[in-house]
Parts: sequence; structure tokens; C-alpha cells
Amino acid sequence: MKKPLRYRLLDVQSAGQDALRVLEQLDSGHPDNRWLRLAIERLMITVGEAVSQLPPELLKREPTVDWSRVTGIRHVLVHDYDGVDQERVLNAVRHHLPATLDAIERLLAEEL
Repeated sequence: MKKPLRYRLLDVQSAGQDALRVLEQLDSGHPDNRWLRLAIERLMITVGEAVSQLPPELLKREPTVDWSRVTGIRHVLVHDYDGVDQERVLNAVRHHLPATLDAIERLLAEEL
């Protein structure tokens, strides 16, 4: 059975918020650096997969987000795992994920 749209949006929100929390730990110099990076990768896979399940007409309501990049990072993490540039992943989380989550928040408000 297909998940309702709202649950997909909540999946993006939850995984994205978790990724930002893990990034805070990583940035604070937490000693389990490798495991935190792997956690961020896994969370970004969830974000990308959930976004890929959202209808294009919904995503068009938030044109400031490059949704293809959101799903693209998932594709790289899953299919090109040996070519993952960890710094690019962290940079995407640090600099682009907050705006994506803001857009998701607005979409959730519309879907009530």
C-alpha cells in the first residue's frame, strides 16, 4: 500500500532534522566521526527517496529548492557508493538541507 502524501513529507522532515542534529555532533568534534558520517548518509538516502515519491506538481509549489539535487544525492549514495565525496554530502546538509526543510514545512502546512 502506498504511503499517504503527508507521511512522505513527514519522512523528509524527520530524516532531515535528524541529519542536522547528527551534523551538529560531527561539527562539535564528536569522536565517532565515521559513524556519524554514515548516519548522515543513511538519513540523506531517506530524504532523497521520500522526495522522489512526492508528485512533481507538489514540488513545483516550492521552486526555490532544486529537488533534482535532493533526489540526486540519494542516487549517488546508493548507486555510486565508492565515489561518494563525504565533504560534498556534509556541505549539502549544512548549506542546502535547512532551506529544503523550510519548503517541506510550508508544504505540510498546505496539506493540512
